[in-house]
Amino acid sequence: MITSAAILLELKLGAGAPLLEELALRRVANAMAAQRGIVSSEEQLDKALATFYVERNLLNHQQIADWLRSVHLHEASLRDYVREKILFERLRESLISDELVEKRFGMNPHEYARAEVQIFTFSTEGAAREFILAVHEQETQPIHGARRWLIRRETPEEASALIFSGEPEAIVGPVETDYQCYEVYRLLHRESGVLDTRLRRQLRNELFAERLKAELSRDPITFLL
Repeated sequence: MITSAAILLELKLGAGAPLLEELALRRVANAMAAQRGIVSSEEQLDKALATFYVERNLLNHQQIADWLRSVHLHEASLRDYVREKILFERLRESLISDELVEKRFGMNPHEYARAEVQIFTFSTEGAAREFILAVHEQETQPIHGARRWLIRRETPEEASALIFSGEPEAIVGPVETDYQCYEVYRLLHRESGVLDTRLRRQLRNELFAERLKAELSRDPITFLL
């Protein structure tokens, strides 16, 4: 039998730890929203709930009732959950302005430069170095790597300086990963950081999370009890 204590332990120590943090921050956000008089109307809640159902392909009352029964959930609890999500988003928009996002980007724009690379993964450092040597001596062609875009600040430190200063076709590595393997990078294309919609959303989320964590560390009892 899976007990509530076992579930809580998994949330604290296992793969569910990020979920537990997300829940805590959502509770902080809702408490802050209440303090600031930010509310959601029943009309907004009904609309958000309808979207929730459509996204799960629940298109009529019977399907919704069957689904709620299958997950042992009352609609009132679901409405509370959706309301929390609405308030979370409204508080984020209220606290994190475009000006704050632009200021964060402007402090280190080079940290958001992007590079398109091919990534070749090897089980040992020796195999990775043999691959690099074979490429340099034109004994093999680096054509089967996984293509990916990297942001400078998210790139392993050992590779970042070379990837973001090297010329196209440069081979960088090997770099040991957290998964006990080694990666070699082939630089395909590099571009300066651009504050586009995607990056604006990412920075807004980061700034908001920082604000919530600061509030939580300041007075956790107030927010979580």
